[in-house]
Amino acid sequence: MARSGRGTQARLPLLLSAAVVAALSSAPNFAGPLWVRARCPLEELCHPLVTSALLPLKAASGQASRARLALRAHHGRPKRTNPKARKRRARLQKEEAKKERKEVVMKRKGQRPRKPTAVKSGARAEAKSALDLPAEASHLLHGRWSGHGGQAAKLQLKLQGYQVVNHIQREKESLSREVGMLDKKIQTIEQDNRKAKLHREKQLAEQMESWKAKVREDALEAAGRKAPDGCCEQFGGIEISWESTPATCSILPDAQKFLRLREQTGILAAIDGEDVHRKSRTEVLKLFAKFQGSIEVLPPESIFASMWLSAHQALEGESLPDLECAEGSDWLAGMRLAWTKPPVVRELSAESMRHFPGLTVGDHLLEVDGTEVPGLTRGQILELLADLKGDMRLLPKGSFRLWLIQKDARKALQSGPEEDPESQGSGGCDWCGGILIAWAAPPFVRDITPEAHAAFSEPVHPGDVLTQVDDADVRGMGRKATLELLAAMKQSITFMAASRHRFMQSVALRAPEDEESWIGGLLIHWTSPPVVKEVYPEFQGFYEQPVSQGDRLASVHGTDVEGMDRAAILGLLSIYPESFSLRFLTAHLLRMHEDAAMALERGKKRHPKFREGHNWIGGVQLLWTIPPQVLQVKKEAEAIFPDALPGNYLALVDDQNIFVGMRTRREILQNLKRCKSVAFLDGERLAGYAAIAKQVLGDLMEALTGGDFQAADE
Repeated sequence: MARSGRGTQARLPLLLSAAVVAALSSAPNFAGPLWVRARCPLEELCHPLVTSALLPLKAASGQASRARLALRAHHGRPKRTNPKARKRRARLQKEEAKKERKEVVMKRKGQRPRKPTAVKSGARAEAKSALDLPAEASHLLHGRWSGHGGQAAKLQLKLQGYQVVNHIQREKESLSREVGMLDKKIQTIEQDNRKAKLHREKQLAEQMESWKAKVREDALEAAGRKAPDGCCEQFGGIEISWESTPATCSILPDAQKFLRLREQTGILAAIDGEDVHRKSRTEVLKLFAKFQGSIEVLPPESIFASMWLSAHQALEGESLPDLECAEGSDWLAGMRLAWTKPPVVRELSAESMRHFPGLTVGDHLLEVDGTEVPGLTRGQILELLADLKGDMRLLPKGSFRLWLIQKDARKALQSGPEEDPESQGSGGCDWCGGILIAWAAPPFVRDITPEAHAAFSEPVHPGDVLTQVDDADVRGMGRKATLELLAAMKQSITFMAASRHRFMQSVALRAPEDEESWIGGLLIHWTSPPVVKEVYPEFQGFYEQPVSQGDRLASVHGTDVEGMDRAAILGLLSIYPESFSLRFLTAHLLRMHEDAAMALERGKKRHPKFREGHNWIGGVQLLWTIPPQVLQVKKEAEAIFPDALPGNYLALVDDQNIFVGMRTRREILQNLKRCKSVAFLDGERLAGYAAIAKQVLGDLMEALTGGDFQAADE
């Protein structure tokens, strides 16, 4: 019984102490041992099986030991913590106790305790920090947490993070307030600037109105008096000289601040948008009398000012003489223009090259401000140039006739052809660039003006046939197709003389199936090769060399016809090119071929004076020296070979420039057997050629051997 009574008596103080501890632990300022708050919540301290002594309020060492023994009896031995964490907790507890003692001492002395530092320690500092944190941080602070150092550090990091976020939020709000204040200041400044600008503009407008009134007043005053001689007049700071037409102008500083012109000195071009460069003083004063504040001044070196001045001077004076033009010429903006139709450039100066880059002597003036000038007189063209506003169009040398043909062809396409009085029932005719073209098959020239006749490098005469436009053959085309080609022409047109056209027509006709045929004024006998039987004298001028009876046809358009039959030769003749070419072998050349073949077969003959031997080739006796030398010439061969004089040398065979002196007798005879031409040279010319050849050969050998003449000899 005594034992049970002692137990009851022992439990009573425990229960009372548990109640006190529970009350203190729930208080916000409770600073009891950390281990007790962590391991002994209220419900565990009040458990009926607690048999240890009560935990005293002042934490006496003996009572604390008995409280720990009681707790161990109920819970068992607590979990051992990390020694470093335990030391850290002990250090924190000591610092907390030291701080509390210091505060008590300061209160007793009447001193005001210092504010807590930024680094807070202990449960009170953490609880105080939690008051300014979100609910999640407060919950983490007041909930159960272990005494381990790692978990406390994590909680401390989270608390610091929340504090950083709060700081950033406050800074953001502060910056927003500052930005708002700056915006208000900027708006105030802009409003002040707008007011100042409006005030300045109002003042400038008032000044400009007074200046305009001054200009109008000066103009009205000047209209009542005569123009001063040799001096200028001012109109509100605009100084004008009436000595030349158009009037020159100079802007003084008083007017420049209102006009703001790039050029302050030059030709007065316009007042309030109206051209004045050709107006008189009275007309200019009338415009100034209702002045609205705008003028235009051109520098004297500009193209318009230069052309206006030069054109006015040309209108007031006479033209300069020109050898090729009766109306003469004039200097305009640095170029001398002859008054042909159209005007042509005769000379150029540095000024014109600045105004018209690419201009050359011989170019033609075609348009002025869109007006075509080829049919205008000198005075009419100068009037246009004196009032030049836009652009001048000049054609390169030789392009005017092309432009005129294109223009007339486009005009002819829109209208019908003119009647051709000389050819009833034909397709009519049309003027194209000064050439009257009759629409026959093929088209031919009915008439031509002197200007067009002089424009072509080869003269064009009435009756000539239009054969080509650019690269297109128009001899088989009709009027519309030919005019369309002429309207789009880019290069040139080609005409053929009437007689040559008739000759070409005779060549183009295929010969009938018989032994002899007339082709190009020649009666051809179809042997192999063909032989000329008869020749019309009027066609001799179309061949490169005179054609005689008995000559043989050698080539057609450069193609050798040896071995060809009649059909192949007629096929070559039907090509009908512009440059027709037939080549014949004369009877003397044929005799030379026969003599060369016989000399090859029989060998050279002995000569009583010369040991080299000789042969008669085509009526010429050749001594087989190197090169062959002419000994004698028969009378019938003298006309054929005028250079074959006794003592001369055979130098060339055919047009391949074969130097026979470099060949043997057999090689020379082989060439003479089929040659088409030969050439003879006298001894002096041949020696000169030989010296030149020797010098060239020496220079070549020196270049090849580097000056080693021994190697050259080898």
